[in-house]
Amino acid sequence: MERTKSCEMHFYDCTHKVAKTTWSSQWRKKFITMIHGIYTAETPGSYEAKRRALFEWAANKPKRAHVKTWFNNFWHVRR
Repeated sequence: MERTKSCEMHFYDCTHKVAKTTWSSQWRKKFITMIHGIYTAETPGSYEAKRRALFEWAANKPKRAHVKTWFNNFWHVRR
């Protein structure tokens, strides 16, 4: 249980660091909401759908282009 909680705290800490870039408060809120949805996904299908939605959202603006790489390197390979 402690490890899970630690991983969760690290995950959200890193999420907030990524969101503190030069994004608007609206973009930050959207990003954090999407990440929370991915973290709490209850099925593999739901996880993949939310992950794809995050990548589509990130691809729409050059300032968010690093999100896909960050997510894949930080979370997806560790899950």
